Amino acid sequence: MDFELTEEQAALREVSRGLLAVNCPPQLVRSLASAGKDTDDKLWQRGAELGWIGLAVPEELDGAGQGVVELCLVAEELGRAAAPGPFLDSALTALALARAGRRAELVGSLAAGEVTASLAHHGAVFGSRDGDELVLSGRATAVQAAASADWLLVTVSVDQEGRRLVLVRRELVRVEPRRTLDETRRWYDVILDGVRLSDADNVTVDEAEVGWLADAGAVLTAADSLGVGERLLEMTVGYVKVREQFGRPIGSFQSVKHKLADMLTTLKGARAEALQTHGGIGFTWEHDLHLYLRRAKVNEVLYGAAAEHYERLVELRFLVAMYPGEESSLVRRHDG
Repeated sequence: MDFELTEEQAALREVSRGLLAVNCPPQLVRSLASAGKDTDDKLWQRGAELGWIGLAVPEELDGAGQGVVELCLVAEELGRAAAPGPFLDSALTALALARAGRRAELVGSLAAGEVTASLAHHGAVFGSRDGDELVLSGRATAVQAAASADWLLVTVSVDQEGRRLVLVRRELVRVEPRRTLDETRRWYDVILDGVRLSDADNVTVDEAEVGWLADAGAVLTAADSLGVGERLLEMTVGYVKVREQFGRPIGSFQSVKHKLADMLTTLKGARAEALQTHGGIGFTWEHDLHLYLRRAKVNEVLYGAAAEHYERLVELRFLVAMYPGEESSLVRRHDG
């Protein structure tokens, strides 16, 4: 399997990195955090113009016709910049609608950045039937940028019908700010109290599609964390080149070199090693290091423990080894 980026993918990564370097410096992230804002309007517009949100939407629906791999490249750069805003939530909502063949006009509006959407996948939201309507009650947790969203894509459990995805207008729910370690993004609980929906608000009742959305969210969150780790490594390498002890840059010490080599090899443990190598300054509020550390820590718990994902990967690798050439069908059966 070829893991090298195509020229187009490499170009997407570089232009995204350049856009964020200009439009999302750490000072902007800090100012939005202080103001309690979900996103920056200029940054949102620039990302939409670059096509981030419609990247995986089919071309016939005014998207770029790419896939989750390309969204991962954008997610990585968003993590590297600690960028706020529901770019990926909106992109996944547009893609989920497109996959289900629903609400083509909304898919186009999302892809163009004209409206925003947030994923309400975590928590407990239940649906019950009242005639032709579906009545929703419950609380979704860890919903990014919910206060400013136009739409919510909600995962609902319906008695005797299983899980489904539904679209809910933001004004139909109540949102409560939720304080987390993450200072780079705003998180909320969403309370649904007797919200009534029609069949037109159903996106899909296919359990496999609900699972796909969770998996896609987990993969993009992992890509965001990869970007965070890469930025931590860059910051740490830059710091050890200028920080001196005993008249020498600390980067010349063998023990520090070993730590940086470990970070470079796998980026595993980058959070702890970066903080340790920065020393006391890494613990200060004024240093940007904590913005990335806090973001990574929240990412870590959003879609389940790492051990759960490792177990799934091991199972998939075993099945692929047993049935070579049937990778796509095995993944579908495993997720279903």
